[in-house]
Amino acid sequence: MAYKKKSEIASGSLRIFKEQVKNKKLLPLYVFCGEEDYLKARYLDRLKSIILGKNGFDEFNYAEIEEKAFNVPGFCDAVENLPMMSEGKLVVVRDYDASAVKNSNEKAAFKNCMEALDESVCVVFYYQAKEYNAEKSGLTQYLGENGMAVSFDYMEDSELIKWISKRVIDGGKQIEAAAVKKFVEQCGSSMMNLDREISKVAAFCVEDDVITWAKMEKVITPSVEASVYELTDALAYRRYDRAMEIIDTLLRNREEPVSIVNAVGRTFTQMYKITVALSEGYSQEKIASELWLKPFIVKKAVENRYSTAEKLRKWVDIAARADMRLKSSPMEPRTVIETMVGEIAAN
Repeated sequence: MAYKKKSEIASGSLRIFKEQVKNKKLLPLYVFCGEEDYLKARYLDRLKSIILGKNGFDEFNYAEIEEKAFNVPGFCDAVENLPMMSEGKLVVVRDYDASAVKNSNEKAAFKNCMEALDESVCVVFYYQAKEYNAEKSGLTQYLGENGMAVSFDYMEDSELIKWISKRVIDGGKQIEAAAVKKFVEQCGSSMMNLDREISKVAAFCVEDDVITWAKMEKVITPSVEASVYELTDALAYRRYDRAMEIIDTLLRNREEPVSIVNAVGRTFTQMYKITVALSEGYSQEKIASELWLKPFIVKKAVENRYSTAEKLRKWVDIAARADMRLKSSPMEPRTVIETMVGEIAAN
């Protein structure tokens, strides 16, 4: 295995990392972060394959350290021990906050160990929490020529559509273009979740050569995001029985009441911002770009135009009050949500 010791890398882009993996020219240090867990896991497996191969010495050349088990001496031992019957070794550290090292001796030992990383080892600091990045992890100072941060973010819908279509074709079937688009809208951007739903659809459509949306919608589980958009539509159009059905389904699926209320408030906030932007003459494309929203969300708001900016602003405030009640009052969570629905109805 050849490591790329000198590099022009500054941005830590996924594109550059993919090129490194393709050419098997790896750096001694990576910080894996971002919200797309599927790609993170997939590329960690690729690193294992490149570095460990199939020589039967994985137990000597691979170490994985969880956050709670992390200690500086143990980490340094794992990094500094020479690989056995292999050109390199892989050390994976999960969810560790390097800035948490306070003891001066341990801090110095950790710094020396990190600065001495060479081509005999590849260290991956792997963060599951989407809010983590290289700066928050305390590892920025070690990036540069010998290290980079790789942010695995959710892919654009166009990329997801290509990936889903390929997955289905590789499974020996075809899928209608409209079905793929609707599938992404209903199941969200998480490839981990989409992968599970594709497996369900494939098992259900085992006798079908072409997968249609009519078949897919019978077995998929809409994402919380999609359910919340349906919920806010129901509230806006005063279909309150349907709104409570959606809420009960989310609660049965063990979604946290606070998450449901926050999602409602967030969605109404999006609709408010879109409504204001439309009134100021912004195009749908500009709004989607500026607000970091999927185009179908903006299109949905344009098509529905179910409320005024003033009313949406009130609904945002109602959702915020419901959030406070959930966190500070003894009321049952479902009662708090019912009260929120009633207040929206009255406004």
